[in-house]
Amino acid sequence: MAGIGFELRRLQRHDTFLGTLKAYSASGLITSGPWIISIISIAALGVFLQRITDDADRQLILSSVTHIYAFMLILTGAPSLVLTRHAADAFSEERPERILPSYLAGLTVVVILAASGSTAFFFLGVPASPLFQASAVALSVLVAAVFITANYLGALKHYGSILFAFFCGYGASCLLAVTLVELRPGEPAQALLGFVGGHLLLFLLLFASLYRELPPSGRLLDFSCFRSFLRFPFLAFAGLFYNAGIWIDKLLFWWFAPDHARVAGLIYSAPDYDVAVYLSILSIVPGMAVFCLKLETGFAEHFRDYFKSLNGGGALSTLETIKDRMTGALRDGISLLARVQGLTTILLVVFADRLSGFLGLGAYQIGVLRVTLVGSCFLILFLALLTVLFYFDDRRGAVLATLIFFGANAAVTLLTLISGQAYYGLGYVLAALLGFAYAAFRANHALENLEHRIFTSQLLPSTP
Repeated sequence: MAGIGFELRRLQRHDTFLGTLKAYSASGLITSGPWIISIISIAALGVFLQRITDDADRQLILSSVTHIYAFMLILTGAPSLVLTRHAADAFSEERPERILPSYLAGLTVVVILAASGSTAFFFLGVPASPLFQASAVALSVLVAAVFITANYLGALKHYGSILFAFFCGYGASCLLAVTLVELRPGEPAQALLGFVGGHLLLFLLLFASLYRELPPSGRLLDFSCFRSFLRFPFLAFAGLFYNAGIWIDKLLFWWFAPDHARVAGLIYSAPDYDVAVYLSILSIVPGMAVFCLKLETGFAEHFRDYFKSLNGGGALSTLETIKDRMTGALRDGISLLARVQGLTTILLVVFADRLSGFLGLGAYQIGVLRVTLVGSCFLILFLALLTVLFYFDDRRGAVLATLIFFGANAAVTLLTLISGQAYYGLGYVLAALLGFAYAAFRANHALENLEHRIFTSQLLPSTP
């Protein structure tokens, strides 16, 4: 995110209110746009389907899409960080021709895993028409491919291309889904087919952008990139635990909540909890804008200067001065992020009742929304400091922080399911808080011992 942050700072060069507003608005749109588009598109699809399908079919469609996203995010969590680290190392070694073959190799393996897992799940565990099952498998494969490709484009800092592709892909998904259902009512597979078509467009747009940016290579596939899993196993675990931690409370509510609903076979839902949590996650858009434009960009600037001076033989006094600036930038960025996201959270908690009429939420959902809004506030703080750990190449700290996040969310969510509705959402809150606290401890320790870490281990952290 630092790369796009440097570009967006140009909007602030006149230090005017309008320039600042443009910079933060663009930052929020670029950093949060893809998943905002996905959430809004799925919600819009539910609204459109309400008038042309019955409740059972609509619930099957939406729950299937949600399950696909959950499983594919968890599946791609482990390889994403390792493969993008491999790409970053190739750039660092001035061997960019290695990236495209490694991307295609990684994509091949992920697609095979996605196809195998989704085939077993939908054909063996979900009683539906063969067309529906096949469409669900195709959508799973495309979603996994989209996540991997978008991660590579993100590493190349092509956020505009990602945003454009998501806008076109999800727009086409909703339009095709509604059109096909209207042409053949009563067949939920038509909606999934529409989503398959839209996601195929999304993937092709992302792939075309990536292909244009990477130099050609004599090899089509390079499976040597998987050696990076042996070099960086903690990166794989960190990606896995983080994505699993994001979804574990939803999965547990789907399976064990007293008010859960069995949609079809192995597909369950807890719609009241899901809606509240998804709305709370949308609240972190202001925090993401601050994170990109202020926190990470300011920190990365001094981080880069520190190692540039170090590699250039800078004096110890110079290094200490730059380190103080780096520490100050991190402290100021976290403080601003906490204030902006904290104020956003407080306002939404206070005015949640007024939102209930507009959004059609019940008292139970409003209660869960208020709790999970606090969790989302801690989540963006946790994500910010987790990124700092990656800058310092503290892979052990990152995997422990994400393991704490995942484990706490799973354990406390199970306890809340036993204790009753008054405690729903606390697992998400405590997990994000504990993850943030541990990441803050590790980041502070890394800063305090930076010189010792460098000169005794000869380890130079790499910029993500």
